[in-house]
Amino acid sequence: MNESIFLLDKRVVFDSTKMTLSHGNEIIRISEAETHLLLA
Repeated sequence: MNESIFLLDKRVVFDSTKMTLSHGNEIIRISEAETHLLLA
């Protein structure tokens, strides 16, 4: 897995480069502040 892509709770994929959360066919774009909170 890429160092900018993380698996959260075995269901949601977090891509810190694209600032997105995805689950199945759903993709949600998150803000830069929310991205920093997830990486903290």
